Amino acid sequence: MCLVEITATSTNKHQEQIIEKTFDLMENYDAKFSFYRKGGKLWKINHNFADTFFIDNDFYQMLSLGKKLYGDTDSLYDLTIGRLSEIWDFDKNRIPTNQRI
Repeated sequence: MCLVEITATSTNKHQEQIIEKTFDLMENYDAKFSFYRKGGKLWKINHNFADTFFIDNDFYQMLSLGKKLYGDTDSLYDLTIGRLSEIWDFDKNRIPTNQRI
């Protein structure tokens, strides 16, 4: 889990509630879109080999944005790189075998 800190200065009397809702939204998105969080929607899709998946509107919007960014960046931004990154393990600076890839 990453550490996130929000500092806000506002005259809005609902400032604390807004910040709490922001953290709730971040937690919800992390649970849904995290590649590493077991049981999350993205994790389930990556570890299930079924032909059909049902996704909610948030997930659809995220995939649509990823597809748009893929096109806009001439494929430099690629949502599908996750599994390859896991195999490559950039943190340990190890090159996987061709068979593993």
